[in-house]
Amino acid sequence: MRPEKAIEVKSSYYDAFLPNHDHDWEASCVLAFEKISSVSEQEFRTLDFQRYLWELEDIASIGPGNAVGVQGAYSDAEVVEALWQLKQWAAPPDLIARASYLNAEYNKIIGLVSPKYNSKRPFARLARLLWGMRPGEMLCLVDRSRTNRFRVWLEQPSHDLDFIGQHVIARQALREALGAETSLTDHVLYSQFSWHVWKQISPKPPDAIAKPEVTGAKAIDTPQLAVLPAKMQRKGISYVSRNLDLLLSIIRGAENGNDRESLLQLISEEAPTLSSASRVNVLSQAPSLGLLAVESGSYRPTLAGKALLDGETPADVLTPIMVRTVFGFAHVLDDLGEAGTLTRLDVSQKCRSYYPRWTTDFAPNQLVAWMRDLNLVEIKGVGKQAIINLTETGEYWRSGLPNELKIPSLLLSNELPDEKATEEAVQGETTSLVPDFVAPSADEILVRFHHDDHLRSLIFTDAQICMLHAALHSAEGKRFVLLAGLSGTGKTSIARGYAQAYCEARGLQLRAHYAQVAVWPDWTDPTGLLGFVNPLANPPIFQETPALQLLLAAHTNPDKPYFLCLDEMNLARVEHYFAPFLSAMEGRNGRLTIHANRDAVDAIPSSIAWPSNLFVMGTVNMDETTYPFSDKVLDRAFTFEFWDVDLERWSQVAAARENAKTAVDFVQPVLKQLAEALKPARRHFGYRTCDEVLGFVMTYAEAERDIALDVAILAKVLPKVRGDSGGELPKAIDKVLEVTKAANLTRCTDKLTQMRATLQEMGAVRFWY
Repeated sequence: MRPEKAIEVKSSYYDAFLPNHDHDWEASCVLAFEKISSVSEQEFRTLDFQRYLWELEDIASIGPGNAVGVQGAYSDAEVVEALWQLKQWAAPPDLIARASYLNAEYNKIIGLVSPKYNSKRPFARLARLLWGMRPGEMLCLVDRSRTNRFRVWLEQPSHDLDFIGQHVIARQALREALGAETSLTDHVLYSQFSWHVWKQISPKPPDAIAKPEVTGAKAIDTPQLAVLPAKMQRKGISYVSRNLDLLLSIIRGAENGNDRESLLQLISEEAPTLSSASRVNVLSQAPSLGLLAVESGSYRPTLAGKALLDGETPADVLTPIMVRTVFGFAHVLDDLGEAGTLTRLDVSQKCRSYYPRWTTDFAPNQLVAWMRDLNLVEIKGVGKQAIINLTETGEYWRSGLPNELKIPSLLLSNELPDEKATEEAVQGETTSLVPDFVAPSADEILVRFHHDDHLRSLIFTDAQICMLHAALHSAEGKRFVLLAGLSGTGKTSIARGYAQAYCEARGLQLRAHYAQVAVWPDWTDPTGLLGFVNPLANPPIFQETPALQLLLAAHTNPDKPYFLCLDEMNLARVEHYFAPFLSAMEGRNGRLTIHANRDAVDAIPSSIAWPSNLFVMGTVNMDETTYPFSDKVLDRAFTFEFWDVDLERWSQVAAARENAKTAVDFVQPVLKQLAEALKPARRHFGYRTCDEVLGFVMTYAEAERDIALDVAILAKVLPKVRGDSGGELPKAIDKVLEVTKAANLTRCTDKLTQMRATLQEMGAVRFWY
């Protein structure tokens, strides 16, 4: 501590605090601490004394922490023993050793009581208990935010320690500035001094509205949040992927002073895919949120910025700032606290009623994104029906909001949107609110294919996966590939497997980011994908589809990937049902038309901007039952063929299954010869057929496997043999006959002999002639 700071601490303690401190609070604390310090082990372990320890309301109020009861812990022998050992602990002289030990014990006891006795963790309740048992190491502050701010006021480093460690560091600094304690009263007063300082260093902004302060001097854990009048707040705040990380980077880069261009370059290096406009937005956030100050063109961290660099949690630093200065932030916290659970749609509709100039969901969604990254909310699901709940941290900060937020000065309900504004104009105004999409590298995808048991079982080469990755990232907005070729080679599997690896690389759950849709032969318009308005309902409702839900989720969360797999894509004419997609993905500002109504129906907009974070993969089988692709489709897609079948690799994968090795060794040589014989005529088969033949054979007794193989090949391989005599088919049938005769597959041999005769006589053949 600087000498000047030590003088300030002494002056504040002796001149401001001691003459005016609350003697009743001092007395109640001294009595409680004397009782705890003198208790016998036998009494300490009683149910009544444990209840007393956990409910020390006379020394500090824990506000919202009162809801986190742990009554079952009062009689838990393991919890009681941990507390007794902590009371008896002889603190070593080394500061970091003391702080680390108490921090670890605090976390251990939290783990003993939660979730066993309450799903919520009793942070404030246990901090108060520790103050009662260890008054020489603790402050009266029972919340993380105030403790960190007081430690920063004392100019002490965090030493990368957590909540309780900050108490120990601050108490040691007070001891050095004010002298060693000589009585229990000194311990009490040193601790209570931290509450006095907190109230002095937390002035409320002029004109701000806050919850009325609790009368009296006793410390509480309820935060005190202030909200500026709505007209003084900023209307929304932009959000990009890794926004908090980028803010920390530029604050760190400005630690010794730095200019604008250097900080923009730093952002560019940290997030090379970020647009120049987004980089400027991120840099402008730091001063507007009070994290950087600008003097003569040089950026330097403020006290709040230094607190982030010193390890204070972003929620503790930024939540009070966001609540005070960003319109809607406090309202969303409050709405979630009142309702318990809201959907994204609920949040957007409420926000838009508070500020009707928000004519889209972008700004409300950005508020939610910030809250998620600050650990104030958790989001389950995707799209407009995603469920949003407050976390423990969110509930804590919500408890400090003003008692009433729905008052005229805190709302903008009368500011109606410009009726002449088009949806495109609104989209342009909110462009800066759209997060940037950051893709994992091909190497990150390959790592997951190599190490995940399921993905490793898929029979694809690294080159195929890399080609797919490159095709889906070569043109932003046209992430569209066609996977054509032999049925059963795993085209759908590679689509799903790639999506799984991609999501895992981004820390996402596949289920919420992937939809597989079977194309129907009768699709003649887009309703099979995009849904339709049901006009018979009153009011009209929109019949959604899985594909539409995925599209809306991609539109709502532009920084996250979404994958649409269209299975058997050319069973219907692609140009008919896929036309809106083909038009929207062309050009940089394409829009996907969902329905023809001018206004939204059942919260489904008439159109959305084409989501550049959407990956479309269509599987294709080219036979007489399917339609060819027009140039309009092919111009927008990369097409890959899958005709090669690696039966050596298949046998290795199949043999790893339970009790399969003997059967694999039996069927693989025959399957391999058949595939090689049929390949020139393009009538060979894929891994699905191999798996089904293997499964059929394994159901038979081992002594009858030759019969089973004969039946399985007759049922699964030969029905695909068809064509005319003008190509490679006659030679292929001859070679297959050689294989079946050599393997003693009598049923197959008889059928092939009949088919060869039909081919020679009729000039064409199929299995059912």
